[in-house]
Amino acid sequence: MVDQQNSADVLKIIGQISELTEKVDALSDRQILSGYQEVSAGDQRPLVKGAGDKYPIVFNMPFKKKPKIIIGLSYLDANTSKQDLRIVAKADQITADGFNLIVKTFKDTEIWGYRAEWLAHGSL
Repeated sequence: MVDQQNSADVLKIIGQISELTEKVDALSDRQILSGYQEVSAGDQRPLVKGAGDKYPIVFNMPFKKKPKIIIGLSYLDANTSKQDLRIVAKADQITADGFNLIVKTFKDTEIWGYRAEWLAHGSL
């Protein structure tokens, strides 16, 4: 009786290990890539009144399918003395190989510098 119970417990543990192994394997093909584009005041004219920049980003290792992209601004040099701050940072034309990073203003906003950081995640 004790041997049957031990055998059942061992089989249960083996089943749990198998389930965990499958979950780890499913996560092992996940990839996260990141980068940034920085523009400072000395680099170019300000982004004014709807002007924008487009940067083609090519992944150093392509994804299996179109990844999710997160964009954030970690630095911003703007003239807010005469107008409100209006800026858009987004990913456009996302593919498994890359995307276009778009940074633009609208209305009368002047941006003199920024750092747009991106994070791509998906399956390799």
